[in-house]
Amino acid sequence: MKEVVTPSQATPALTSQVLAVTAFLQDLGGTATVKGTDVEPVERFGCVSAGGGDPAEAAAPEAVGPPEEVFATFGCVGCHQIAVPVRTLGPPLHDVGARLSTSELYESILEPDATMAEGDPPYPPGLMGATLEGNGFYERMTAADYRALVEWLAGHGGLE
Repeated sequence: MKEVVTPSQATPALTSQVLAVTAFLQDLGGTATVKGTDVEPVERFGCVSAGGGDPAEAAAPEAVGPPEEVFATFGCVGCHQIAVPVRTLGPPLHDVGARLSTSELYESILEPDATMAEGDPPYPPGLMGATLEGNGFYERMTAADYRALVEWLAGHGGLE
């Protein structure tokens, strides 16, 4: 049985994390019942940045771009090979679409240390999460960016 990963309740969720969860839920189908103007739950659960202000007036992040650009912009290519089955620091991703489901891909991005690939970690625990946090990944990604990245990764099913 797969272990359920529950994010820490000690810190409020980042807007980008909420967007990623939204993107994942939209991929499951159904209709959104929460709108951008529904700020009461955001205020009540403390999902407002430390800068304060009206969450309804907060500027949405601008899309980073196509998945290939996301992969390069945030340095994913520094640790992961996407085209060949060669391990660098992190596992190769040439076949990640054959190894992981869409939900597992979302989890590996949002909670990168929750489930480790076989042979991991040859690096300090928490490195990927700290890297993504440190380079602004979670703050800059939009729901569309997350969806596109996961779809792109899911399309990598191995060498042709």
